[in-house]
Amino acid sequence: MYAANPTFAENYCVKHGIAPERFAGDVLRRTLYLHARLLQPLVRLCRPNHFVSDRDLVRAAGGLRRVSDLADEIEDYNRRPANCGFWRVALRVRVSTHRLRALMHATLPRVQDRELPPAPYKDYPRPVSKLPDHQPTGRAGAARRLAPLPLP
Repeated sequence: MYAANPTFAENYCVKHGIAPERFAGDVLRRTLYLHARLLQPLVRLCRPNHFVSDRDLVRAAGGLRRVSDLADEIEDYNRRPANCGFWRVALRVRVSTHRLRALMHATLPRVQDRELPPAPYKDYPRPVSKLPDHQPTGRAGAARRLAPLPLP
């Protein structure tokens, strides 16, 4: 039914047992700021196109397979002209990108260690300091290391 590497939307629908058509609305509801959730019916009545760019962000995130790719979508979202204005900036009646990222982290499977490329430099010895552990460094340490001047 789904590909070997499913998208965020596919994983979310399976995890929450919802139809794919309900994905955008469900994720939008979960990622809105709390006060925006409460104001959503009123805002939709007064400004029917207010949440269009938020819904577009959620749909774009739904097609992603890695959380790291969300940064580009968020950057595009923040640059849209529709994302400015009093309602969005001052009152924050919009999607929380932090919540969206957290939801993706909770939904998408973690990358296994065996899938990561090997580290290029392994088992290099740690550098050893030439100063003994008890000697302070810096100006204060240099002043303390100097021998006292003999009195005449």
